[in-house]
Amino acid sequence: MVSIARIIDQGDLMQTGRDLDLAIEGQGFFKVMPASGEDDKEYYTRDGSFYITTVDDEPKLVNSSGYKLDWDGELDPETYKVYTVDEKGKVWGQKIADGKMEELGTIELHTFPAPGNLLNKGNNLYIPTEASGEATSGAPGEEGLGLIRSGYLERSNVDLATEMIGMIEAQRAYAANSRTIQTADEMWDRANNLRK
Repeated sequence: MVSIARIIDQGDLMQTGRDLDLAIEGQGFFKVMPASGEDDKEYYTRDGSFYITTVDDEPKLVNSSGYKLDWDGELDPETYKVYTVDEKGKVWGQKIADGKMEELGTIELHTFPAPGNLLNKGNNLYIPTEASGEATSGAPGEEGLGLIRSGYLERSNVDLATEMIGMIEAQRAYAANSRTIQTADEMWDRANNLRK
């Protein structure tokens, strides 16, 4: 084995009905950072299962691993009761007082020249490498970036049928090669016996 190739393809979208479950339809990653601690690194993920939690006495959007989403807005639970996200990444809050929707900020997506070369840090988190190139950010739906689908989560991009077929083909090829070597050994054995 020479190397392991990471395939960054679109997985199937699964409907959840939660407004803060966000799936990326197309290319792109969310940028997240540790919610607390000394680690100030930036990570990239396609895990869009976000929740509202309090970090340092401020409400933040964090994913299922506890990393806070990097976006240009703020949450205010005393003013807004419901939050929604549209396909362009705009976050809207419904006011408690009159029920009107108000724009609070935008979630940007990030992409890389070679996303397959990102370094996997576990928990669906990746960091850039020299091979992946630097991240470029933009609004969802622009410059080749995907759209955000609220109420959905992205499932694994592994196609079990295709992988099973590939495994069977590899097994058959191995068996054929093994049989070829065995036949060649038998032929050499017979040739050596003919000399005697």
